Amino acid sequence: YYSLTMDGMYITALGPGLPGIAARAHVSLSTTGTLLTSLFGGGLLAAVAAGRAMDRFGRRPLLVAGSLVNGLGCLLLALSVTWPQTMASGALMGIGDSSLLVAYHVLFGDLHRDAAGAALNRLNVFFGIGALAGPVLAGLSLLAAGDIRYVLALVAVGQGLAAFLLLRSTYPPLPVAPIDGAVHGLQQLVRHPLLWLLGTMLFLYVGLEAGLGSWAYTYLRLNGGFGVAVASLLTSGYWVGLTLGRVLSPLALRRVSDVTLLVAVTGGTTAAALMLIAAGGWRPGGAVSILLLGFAFGPVWPLTFAVVADVYQHGAGAASGLITAAGSVGGVIGPWLQGVLLLQHGFRAGLALPLAGSAGMLLIAIVVRQRITAMTVPISPSSAVRGT
Repeated sequence: YYSLTMDGMYITALGPGLPGIAARAHVSLSTTGTLLTSLFGGGLLAAVAAGRAMDRFGRRPLLVAGSLVNGLGCLLLALSVTWPQTMASGALMGIGDSSLLVAYHVLFGDLHRDAAGAALNRLNVFFGIGALAGPVLAGLSLLAAGDIRYVLALVAVGQGLAAFLLLRSTYPPLPVAPIDGAVHGLQQLVRHPLLWLLGTMLFLYVGLEAGLGSWAYTYLRLNGGFGVAVASLLTSGYWVGLTLGRVLSPLALRRVSDVTLLVAVTGGTTAAALMLIAAGGWRPGGAVSILLLGFAFGPVWPLTFAVVADVYQHGAGAASGLITAAGSVGGVIGPWLQGVLLLQHGFRAGLALPLAGSAGMLLIAIVVRQRITAMTVPISPSSAVRGT
């Protein structure tokens, strides 16, 4: 929990910190935006390898390495004074971040086989807590030093402490391989259509979540006519709603399955996105719609990983790595596309993206639910090759 809190903290602190990073590296603010590309790019490269390594070597090595690499990247970014150093730091942060995300989600799937959805939602609540604290701490650091270096140093120390605690922790054994002796590797996994559907789900989700998180403030200021303070508060409300959705999901999961709730929340994101377009220039409607979008978005990420943990029990690391990589691609494309549509084609074009993406997630969730309902036993990659 502690390590994921640090993870959320540095990610949301980066936005307010970009001007200071640009000044230290002697580049323009627009150039500094590519730091996020470096971060997601590092995560994309690490996700697949990290997941496969977990299946071979266990959970502990990746958790410890991810904490140390992410902390090292944050420390180097706090000290960087040239643009190559900044980009290299971002890549290290992304590699560590992606390794941690894959490892923690697989580990919690191991520990909570019968309630993975609830456990993973609770895990991601702590990421949300860090995400809420990040901008506040960034503001304090900016006041004190004109930079977010203090926040980055705090995260570096925190991840170092997390690595120490993880070394001293105990872990469940790896799942026993099936009797058929099949190799649960990437070649088998990429042939399974269900995994492609779940990967597409995360591609859409991360793109939409990051896009809305990045551009909600601009939308509220330009189209909603809100002042700086109110727009900032409502943007924070988006992240509060996302965290609250994860807090309340375990209550719903007492009555419905992970995949059924996934259908429900993607239906909620579609309805909220439609409401956002329909609100037009109506200020209260736009504000409420953004808060509802955050609330409905919250459970999508952990529920998708819960489905993977249930279906791919003997290749959970590799499967989780693949869908994490798909999410990283969405994180690169989504905010860029959202900004182009919103700024160059108007707010309705910009808001059409969340609606289309949410409708796509809803369709995927329905198909995934139908496929899982038709299964009588968890599907392993070896049976996927036979077309089950």
